[in-house]
Amino acid sequence: MKFIPLDSFSALNSLLQGVEAQGCCITMRLEAYTCRHTKEERQIANNIASYQNNVQLTPPISPSPAIGAYADFPPQEALPPLVLGGSADLAANYSLVNPDEIDDRLVYFVAALNTVYESDGYDFSVLRENDFVRYTEPQFRTEVSNTLQSLPEQCHPAVQRFWPTMEEVVENAEGGCEYYEFCCPSCDPLADTAVYARHYFVYNRRKKVLVLLVEYGESNPYRGDDGLPHAGGPTSAWDGESSTYASTPEAGEEGEVYGGGKNRQFYGYY
Repeated sequence: MKFIPLDSFSALNSLLQGVEAQGCCITMRLEAYTCRHTKEERQIANNIASYQNNVQLTPPISPSPAIGAYADFPPQEALPPLVLGGSADLAANYSLVNPDEIDDRLVYFVAALNTVYESDGYDFSVLRENDFVRYTEPQFRTEVSNTLQSLPEQCHPAVQRFWPTMEEVVENAEGGCEYYEFCCPSCDPLADTAVYARHYFVYNRRKKVLVLLVEYGESNPYRGDDGLPHAGGPTSAWDGESSTYASTPEAGEEGEVYGGGKNRQFYGYY
């Protein structure tokens, strides 16, 4: 998967960044990617399968037989050695996932999210198909149009160009488009920093192209609930020219340490 630099998307992104509306600062950003099987995608499929297999083969640990004695329950018979959960045939109850069986769409969605957020330490190989919800084209357009129509008048040129610009790249449902939203609040890397966040995927299998639309709202940095201006100006994780959302800090540059998000221990945040 490769990022596709598009002047039309860059123009829209610049007009729809940090727009004050609905009581917050809204950003809508479009990115386009090619969808082809490369070494990177094969590795992602392997990672997804490996994680799913590890989860399936890790049973719950049964309590120690001595625990029941403290609660006036009769002592339990000790479990066989080296058998977690008391079942030596646990692996037989699961069908191991083969990387070749992983849906291409899941691989591409994970690859796009990894490209966007990898500098923050995220690896979305933990995601599964049920972390994405499929929309019809009318449902998708309604969801996005609700936000576009709430933007102030100065954004009207960008709003008018939004759908034609997207369809130039990925077409529409008649041209083979499928519409999805990333719906896993515990996995959302913007959950701790944004008022709300939405990640949409527009996938065209025929054209082998994927468009990622990220929409999020941030609290207004100039005014708090007390009505007083706050120190500092607006900042964004997507500031700066980059083929991905977050730019890599320069050597010696200090930045705020990320302290939240999905699976703190899994990603090394303690």
